[in-house]
Amino acid sequence: MKDVKREAWANLKISLLKLVLMLGLGLIAWLIGTSIIVPIAEGLYILRFEFTRVIVWATIFISAIFFIGALFEIRVVADNLGTIIAYALLRIKPGKEKLATVRRVQTLIRAFLYITVVLLVFMFIRPMLVTIHPVLAGLGAVLIAIWALIAVYKALMIALEPFEK
Repeated sequence: MKDVKREAWANLKISLLKLVLMLGLGLIAWLIGTSIIVPIAEGLYILRFEFTRVIVWATIFISAIFFIGALFEIRVVADNLGTIIAYALLRIKPGKEKLATVRRVQTLIRAFLYITVVLLVFMFIRPMLVTIHPVLAGLGAVLIAIWALIAVYKALMIALEPFEK
């Protein structure tokens, strides 16, 4: 049991570092794009096309690469954090019958982290989407709200599964 917790702590430290790095790089790309490059390109037209929109799309794309990388790392963070919580706080002993409880805790943490990070990323990207077209920001908000409700529903169904029996 101590080996499982020790391994989970070691993996959690590494994956948290990667997660912070990915989110930080995405934030830096967003800051450079919105604070430096977009204001410089404002009012610049190339063949009657506003160049600011191209810069905004490029900024969104570059930031999204890092933010998507962070989403992949969230799964590792959630799994390790769920393992630590299940074994330490819930006092679960290692065994096949208790593995389902560990998976449920991991699923709940994963859903919470995914929703939190996606909402934070959308808060950063929304002003750039409004620059391109206001409908994109509204459409993104509606899609994220629907996705978040589905994710919460699925996580709660998995968490409440033992109570159905």
